[in-house]
Amino acid sequence: MKFLVINTFKKPATSFPQTDVQKMFNDTMKLMEQYRKSGTILAMYFIPGWNKAVTIEEHKSADTLLQNLSGHPMADFMNFEIYPVVDNFDEMVKVLAKLLKVTV
Repeated sequence: MKFLVINTFKKPATSFPQTDVQKMFNDTMKLMEQYRKSGTILAMYFIPGWNKAVTIEEHKSADTLLQNLSGHPMADFMNFEIYPVVDNFDEMVKVLAKLLKVTV
């Protein structure tokens, strides 16, 4: 199952405890690389000026995704918005058109 995950820092990264910054950063980079190599993270983006990162992720379930996010090294400093996404857009449009009784 695919998910769109939007990560937002709760406060500016520059306000993190300096003693913890290097370790959190290194641990986060290792984890992201591990998820990319395993195919869990399919794509990663950053939204300049908004202090947000966006990932497209593949998980067996929403529970698996939540477990992974709870183990994120910076989880205490981030908010996560999670949206399931559907691969087959064309099929979804057909179902929606049928429900709305319109022709596609």
